[in-house]
Amino acid sequence: MKNIIAASILMFPKLCFCQQIKSESYVITTKVLDENQRGIFGAKVTASQDELVAQAAIPQSKPVRVNVMTDQDGVAVTNLSSVHPPTGILVEKDGFYPSTSKLDIERGDAGDNSHMARIEVVLKSVKNPIAMYAKDSRGDRAGYVRIPRLDTDFGYDLMLGRALPPLGDGRVADFYFRVEGEYNDRNSNSLKLIVRCSNASDGFIEFLPPRQHEMSGSQIGSLFISDYQAPDSGYVSVINRSCSVSGGGMERESDVDQRRNFYFRVRTSVDSSGRIVKANYGKIYGDFDFSSGNLKKGTYANIGIHTSYFNPESNDRNVEFDPKRNLLIDGNVDRP
Repeated sequence: MKNIIAASILMFPKLCFCQQIKSESYVITTKVLDENQRGIFGAKVTASQDELVAQAAIPQSKPVRVNVMTDQDGVAVTNLSSVHPPTGILVEKDGFYPSTSKLDIERGDAGDNSHMARIEVVLKSVKNPIAMYAKDSRGDRAGYVRIPRLDTDFGYDLMLGRALPPLGDGRVADFYFRVEGEYNDRNSNSLKLIVRCSNASDGFIEFLPPRQHEMSGSQIGSLFISDYQAPDSGYVSVINRSCSVSGGGMERESDVDQRRNFYFRVRTSVDSSGRIVKANYGKIYGDFDFSSGNLKKGTYANIGIHTSYFNPESNDRNVEFDPKRNLLIDGNVDRP
């Protein structure tokens, strides 16, 4: 978890190479609350400022972290002197999931060189993290499913994070991929992805976490994106996505949106009255990544699931994952 905080969440300004650098003052007031809107004492609020450095007679700057602890009311006041405006803060506290927030800088009351920002951050508590089968394929094209034929169903195992034979060594088909449409070549095609669950009571529920957006390639908000439990109803059994390429490969369209996330219910058994007797629950971070392939390499389309989490305990809707207890040896998942 520490690596993802340092590498993906906390954003610092880039080095500045210029002949004249002028520092300005910034006052950031951060109020840190728990999920019951109570102030959190002793939370660490981290921002950064640029420290001027003389090198080869050319003024430069380097980012320096500034840490301030919250008081009894959950308030931290950070004073910075920087040549670049701070872009975001990181808030950490034992027993809670780290969270980052973007700063909206305003002109202060102490003159032209004074700036201020006020922000409220809600930390989600660590409650009951559990062992899960978790698989992360982000940045790993080898983890994508290559579709060799159109109009054909291919199974996918959410517990193992793998397609079923002939495309992989998965064992249970929790859902099926099917790609339909027209494919002339890699620069001229129009395709549709159909994701269909195996059982009538299986399904997906889409969710967007609060305040999720991107800045400098890093997610803003809590490291723990989902709710603590998957819903007990409201699942849909089919998801559709589309993509197309035209204009000699210059025009590309897709309805894939990586802000989407999903809860899922699979391997569902029901009694004679239709009541659920047994089911497995989990979540997926990110949309179903869908793009056309290269038929010269035997692929009509590529399909990827960025990060999946499978709770092996039957009828347990808990989806709070403990990254230290991944049941997949090759899962490579840092996020809860």
